[in-house]
Amino acid sequence: MDRASLHASAHRIALSYPFTEHCWPFGPEYDVFKVGGRIFMLTMTLRGRALVNLKADPQKSLLN
Repeated sequence: MDRASLHASAHRIALSYPFTEHCWPFGPEYDVFKVGGRIFMLTMTLRGRALVNLKADPQKSLLN
């Protein structure tokens, strides 16, 4: 998946949740998504690679 597709899909899914706010508190290169004033997703491009950073409960993450 290319950068534009990854970010577009992540943005579309994030904005489908109720009360989601899309903002840029860290500058225009960082898309931030919040609910109730709390960040749950951040998208950016770093060294040419698309990144999507999601907040997760450690007990429910795939790392356990």
